[in-house]
Amino acid sequence: MNYRQQFPGPAIFPVIHVEDYAQAARNLAVCTECGTDGAFLIMHTGDARDLVAIIRRLVKPGKPHGLWLGANFLGVPVDEALDLATSLGLDGLWADNWMRTSDGSPPPARTNGLLFFGGFAFKYQLQPLNFDAAQQALPHVDIITTSGAGTGRPAHLEKLDGIRRSIGKAPLATASGVDLGNVTEQLKYVDAVLVSTGICTSFTEINPDILVRMTQIVHNRPPS
Repeated sequence: MNYRQQFPGPAIFPVIHVEDYAQAARNLAVCTECGTDGAFLIMHTGDARDLVAIIRRLVKPGKPHGLWLGANFLGVPVDEALDLATSLGLDGLWADNWMRTSDGSPPPARTNGLLFFGGFAFKYQLQPLNFDAAQQALPHVDIITTSGAGTGRPAHLEKLDGIRRSIGKAPLATASGVDLGNVTEQLKYVDAVLVSTGICTSFTEINPDILVRMTQIVHNRPPS
């Protein structure tokens, strides 16, 4: 099943900055209550093994998280992260740089199953000379995922428009700086938003009142 089969309309994926199991489970419950399309887990402290241990508890039989669930394993090469996400039974993987593999070769061409949100022209990375380079990612990712210049900074609409023109109708997501004030404009160019700062009361806690309002805006937007 490809991306558009799973998510035929505009989609919202909160990004949970994981501290521990209880905090992750609590925020996933908020996402479920607010009707989001799924959620991503990311951990900025420790290493990937800490996040893996928490994910195993979240997906353990008898403790269903009840959501489409993805993760970003910071620092892990894409090929290894794809294998890890598959072994954990995750629904998706997000990587900030779709090309960063352990041996420098492109990741495998995509097949049905785990959805790969592959970062292109992402924050804090060398930016491409032009957006036509996004076409190189299309066989290897399920949804090209870009961002603004930094955390909490939205992608310029000119950037989203440039990538959209390059990739045509292929799925596109943005993953920084989306908030209630700009989500409608961002959705003119993208199919999905990955959002954290714009829905949180702190770095680790989602504000359900904001999230439910943003989810309603996203889901009320007709498919592009």
